[in-house]
Parts: sequence; structure tokens; C-alpha cells
Amino acid sequence: MQEEQLVELLRQGNEKAFRYLVNTYKDRIYNIILHYLPQKEEAEDLLQEVFIELIHSIKKFKGQSSLYTWVCRIAINKSLDYLRYRQKKKRSGWFINRQSLDDPDNFLQPGHIKHPGIQMEDRELAELFYAAIDQLPGRQRSAYVLFNLENHSYEEIADILETTKSSVDSLIQRAKAKLRKLLKDYYNKLDN
Repeated sequence: MQEEQLVELLRQGNEKAFRYLVNTYKDRIYNIILHYLPQKEEAEDLLQEVFIELIHSIKKFKGQSSLYTWVCRIAINKSLDYLRYRQKKKRSGWFINRQSLDDPDNFLQPGHIKHPGIQMEDRELAELFYAAIDQLPGRQRSAYVLFNLENHSYEEIADILETTKSSVDSLIQRAKAKLRKLLKDYYNKLDN
């Protein structure tokens, strides 16, 4: 199905087109969300919200980027909004506890999905990796995740983040530098 045709059918509320869209993009969008919210239930809930948002705002889609790029942008924005909400809730006295990697009921287990942080055999390193990624500023985190964990090109990332390729390069380099700094103590401990 051609993208223009798909967009037009979505604008008309065609259920078959919506199912096609979901089946085409859900796994890739879910992986992106997992890099922000590694808990399975939170990621699944947010995935549904992304597609609900898409249906509500499809009439605003101008076709200046690919539909997939637009859906990625919605997923990233929703993920960052959720993280800001969660952080705000934390500051107001609520403690949101990250599920342990050992909880088989809520956390994705190794091998279920192509997610480098989850597939690592060393669970301590996986927890440190997620904690470090959690500390990256929003745009750095998005650029890093899309490039290093989701294998998007600089051009695709620039479209998704609505910026330039040189800005994407800068964001990725700063993210890598911050991750190296954040994980430095762990690796120094291994050397001793």
C-alpha cells in the first residue's frame, strides 16, 4: 500500500488501514519506547497511546516526512513526556520504583526482543546501562537510542528530531561522552 493512500484511508477512519499501520510499525516503535521505559507494562501502555495519538492527529500530518518518521516522533515525545511526568511525581513525594530485572512478570527477559540493554548477560551492567541512559538529556537520549540501539541513519534521526544532521552528530557525541563518564567508575572497578 502506498503511503499517500494509507494516510488518506487513516484520515477517513478506515479500520483496515489502521490495523495495517499498527502491524507494520508496532515492533519498531515498541523497541524505541523500551529504550525510554524498559518496563514491559509501561512500554505496552505507551505504545497504545502512541497509536491513539496518531489516529487523533492524522489530519495534522502534512507529509513533509515519512509516516514512520512521524510515528517515531510521536513515540519519542510521548516517552519523554511520560518520563517528565514520572520525574515530577517523584519530586512531589511519590517514589516510583523501577522493577528489578529479576521480576519475570513485569520486566522483559533476555532474548524476547532485540534490546541491547536487556540482552546483556551481566544484569548489573544492564541496570547501569539503563540508569546511565536515563540520565541523558532528552534530545541526546533520543539521538543516541535511535542511532546506536535502533540503527537509524543521521538523516532519519534529523527528520525524527526535526533538526540537522550536524546537530544529530553533536547530540550523539555528547551522549557518548556522558555515558563514558557515567559508566567510568564501573569499568574502573573491573580493572582493579
